[in-house]
Amino acid sequence: MADPACPSTGGHGDGQPGRTRRTDALATVATAAFVAIIALVTLLALDRVVEGKVNDFYGYWDAARTVIEGRPLSEAWGMVWMPLLTYLIVPLGYMPLLVSAAVWTVVNALLAGCLCHVAALAAVRASPRPADEAAIPFVRLIALLVMLPPIRNVMYEGQLDILVALLSTAAIAGVARGASMLPAMGIVAAAVVKWSSVALIPWIAVRRPLCALWIFLCAAVAALAPSVAIGMPECMAQLRRALAGPVAATAPYIHMPDRWSLTNGLGRIANAIGLSPQVGRWAAIGACGALAGAFLWQYRRRGIRWCGTAARGARRAVHPSLLLAEGAAFMALPLALHPHVATRHATVMTLPVAILAVAFVTRSPQASRSAVRIAGVGIAVVAITWYMPYPVRAWWQWVGGPAVAILASAAIALWTQMPPRTPTRRAPLSV
Repeated sequence: MADPACPSTGGHGDGQPGRTRRTDALATVATAAFVAIIALVTLLALDRVVEGKVNDFYGYWDAARTVIEGRPLSEAWGMVWMPLLTYLIVPLGYMPLLVSAAVWTVVNALLAGCLCHVAALAAVRASPRPADEAAIPFVRLIALLVMLPPIRNVMYEGQLDILVALLSTAAIAGVARGASMLPAMGIVAAAVVKWSSVALIPWIAVRRPLCALWIFLCAAVAALAPSVAIGMPECMAQLRRALAGPVAATAPYIHMPDRWSLTNGLGRIANAIGLSPQVGRWAAIGACGALAGAFLWQYRRRGIRWCGTAARGARRAVHPSLLLAEGAAFMALPLALHPHVATRHATVMTLPVAILAVAFVTRSPQASRSAVRIAGVGIAVVAITWYMPYPVRAWWQWVGGPAVAILASAAIALWTQMPPRTPTRRAPLSV
């Protein structure tokens, strides 16, 4: 094995390519470090709960208590989610607030471990490079270290964003494997909790039309399921309130300093130079549109199919690793455009970090040095964004820098998974 830290470079060991005793020992260390980091963050989060700092979790607990006590849901604090979620979290309301918050903190820690593992597993198994599962502990640890600040933020706030990220990542991985029904259920389940997974529907409609059909069927069931218990009129009233939530949330958040989408950042810059904040909104949409156009042009140059996944004619079939990167890129769009976006929402970007980590870790002869360097740059961009000291980070958030970093990481992940340009035929020179 040429490089024991890079599990895809060859070797013998237990029969799998790239496995040696030293690789297995390093993988064990990586797994132990992974578990220790999650345990430490969990203890810190539980310490906050003991001090009475339950933050956003109070809204979920209060909604559960509202249902248990038979009060109108309009009295619940800050409830802007799908009605079905209110009834799914009712068990949280049967415990005292601090006990319930502690239980949810532990659940969030388990979900964080599952998120990093599922992202690493999907990225390694879909990789076109000859990577075996010895790479998973390394990729999983890199994903956790890079995304630890957003994950910690979710655990401190008692929010549900890790659950949404896990469901969305599993759904994208299912689409990459060619499944239809299970990814649809994952996307709808994520949308019941948070709306961000809706961004995946246009991509799925193009790549997996059958999966898109399942999404609409599952969404209808999820939207109307509470009517069995509370009746159709009350269910529709709650649904209208939930649908109005994301729209109503756009206006007041544009100028909040902890919101860092491109819309926020460019809107603040436009306002600072005497223009309307709406200029920033349209500039953000234009920037994302230009980036999408650049990739569509590259798809055309490289002969990649835009619709479906199978090869037809001169077009190339879409590799599972490219599908993973596409799904991650679509999940980056709400983070770039919606004014409500905060640090905790970025947990859904664990997948592109895992994709980049696979390209960085599995240094095989087939991987060029430039590809490894590009993947390393993508990882570093995201890590620096979360770990920079606060005074600089505050300015970086003010200009929408985290959204730029997330878009850059998603774009680099997509770029690293694209096949090389197809050769073009040239007419012979006449003599």
